[in-house]
Amino acid sequence: MVTTRRYFVDEREDIQKKAFTKWINNQLANTSSTLAITDLFQDLRDGVVLLRLLEVLTGNEYKRENGKMRVHHIGNVNKVIAVLNEHGIKLLSISSNDIVDGNPKLTLALIWSIIQYWQGKDVIESAAPDSRQTNIEKFLLSWCQQQTKGYKGVEINDFTRSWQDGLAFNALIHKFRPDLFDYDDLLQNASARNLEHAFSVAKNVFKIDRYLDVEDVLSDYPDRKSILMYVMCLFQQLPSSNIVIEDKEKSEPSTTTITSDDTTEIKSLPEHDVTQLKNFKTNIEKILQWILQLEDELNKQDKTVSNELKTIKEQFQNHEEFMISLTKDQNQIGDILHDGNQLLRSYKMTLPPGEENEIKEQMKTLNHRWELLRSKSLDRQSM
Repeated sequence: MVTTRRYFVDEREDIQKKAFTKWINNQLANTSSTLAITDLFQDLRDGVVLLRLLEVLTGNEYKRENGKMRVHHIGNVNKVIAVLNEHGIKLLSISSNDIVDGNPKLTLALIWSIIQYWQGKDVIESAAPDSRQTNIEKFLLSWCQQQTKGYKGVEINDFTRSWQDGLAFNALIHKFRPDLFDYDDLLQNASARNLEHAFSVAKNVFKIDRYLDVEDVLSDYPDRKSILMYVMCLFQQLPSSNIVIEDKEKSEPSTTTITSDDTTEIKSLPEHDVTQLKNFKTNIEKILQWILQLEDELNKQDKTVSNELKTIKEQFQNHEEFMISLTKDQNQIGDILHDGNQLLRSYKMTLPPGEENEIKEQMKTLNHRWELLRSKSLDRQSM
């Protein structure tokens, strides 16, 4: 039986999933890209859409893995995480495995960190270019309070329940476009009618997509992030005004912190064992990436075939060095496979099925890719 509290947690995740999906598609629609997503948790797993989204937001191009195997997907998501790190966005406790596995909570956390950084940065810079370190949530809360001051029935203290009756949304719109409607006419309306009015005006007049539905805000537990994202859109599209920032706060680079309690069932393990499990997953990811790089290097060697003696000698020497490196580091493969078997034996009775299957799949992939690499390397050596 699902508890009431759990129901509302799921409901908020559902609201975020819907809102964030629309936001991503809106960003992609502004380009020549034909990419679009329908299921946030499934369609981001290979990392391709995420890299395209970052290309749209940064204006840069990023190389991606086009293979269908898990290791290619992990490579793409690792690239996404690396790009975010370059922009000062630290994703604590979010690994590429989490996104490739379609972990709902961590996928939402990843997308929120992207929205908060890029859209939030645009909001701050458009209002006060010298205040890039101002906390976006506090900045917008202060702005909303200033713009709706004196409006009947409006008291904005947060980005959840303060918006439930729809008056706050309408007051913001009316502040900048009082010609559109008579605000006082809304005071006796039902909350649902006021919300529908605000969202319709925002869509029809200011071209703001309906990231929120009426029932999302009427919920007993409105989602803070989704409402904050929508208010960011209002800020960007409403006519500009003199902005006074009353509450400045220096902040560290954007950080998303998600603990293991929020993400997986491994919280049932002792802290030391959780650390050991996370270390294993991190190490095997690194080795899989290393093998992927070696595969790329070997493929490049295959493409540089020559009949010139000097070039042939250089190719032979390069391949010999490649084989020496391969032999030197092969102990790492044995060590990580040994560690994986130890984990499976040690925690057989306590390891959640999802974690156990993931470890087995990673070990199988590693062993398979390693054997293919060795076989191909030996074949080339005998050419």
